[in-house]
Amino acid sequence: MLRINLLPAYIAEQKKTRATWWWAGSVLAACIAAPLVYRFAFQDPKYNETLTAANNADTAAAAVEATEQKTKDELAKIAPIQAKVDFVKNIQYYNRFPGLVYRNVARYTYRGVEYNSMAVQGDSLSISASVPKLEDVGRFYLTLFGNPDLKALSIQGMPDWQRMQQIRQLPPDAQRGFPIQVAAQLIHNVVPPMAPIAGAAGMAGGMTGGMPPGMSSGGMSGSMGPGAMGPGGDGGMPPAAGGGKSGGAPTD
Repeated sequence: MLRINLLPAYIAEQKKTRATWWWAGSVLAACIAAPLVYRFAFQDPKYNETLTAANNADTAAAAVEATEQKTKDELAKIAPIQAKVDFVKNIQYYNRFPGLVYRNVARYTYRGVEYNSMAVQGDSLSISASVPKLEDVGRFYLTLFGNPDLKALSIQGMPDWQRMQQIRQLPPDAQRGFPIQVAAQLIHNVVPPMAPIAGAAGMAGGMTGGMPPGMSSGGMSGSMGPGAMGPGGDGGMPPAAGGGKSGGAPTD
């Protein structure tokens, strides 16, 4: 069958124009709807999940901070008790310290030497003694010099020839020897501990290890290396023939 289109051309153009606009509107609507669908279908659930995880993390962090603060509060309660315990330990060592020094001095004492007095103050040791013979002064010095608790030693009061003659003229039972004075510097300096202040976290005082310069006064003096006496009580004392120096000392 033969069909003849007698309609004007502009009518066909209008149809094509409407079809073009329809397709363009569909594409525009798809471009607008696609981001919205992606947002509501994918981004919003992911955002909500991330927000929930962040809130849970904040809650856990707050719980950790609360536990940490509670721990600090408990430690603050322990600090004064620990300060009192340390003070008692320091007092115990401070009370034993002179006895430990005296014991080691007795170990490193030459035979025949008699002690009249002995005192410990800080890091200083003072001794008043009598030596039977003048030549025993050097032996007493060398023996006491080996004491590992001492780092400096000096002897004073050496008699002159007139005093020696006077002593020799005395009867044998009256010759008690030559009086000498000994000044020594200890390796450790121990000062009386101070009681902790109420409510303070630490002690206000205690033992210190500072040492003044070495002694140099007197007729004979010398310097020594570190000793072996430590703050551990009797276990910190060196044996009679130990402590970093060779040989023990004969005692009376």
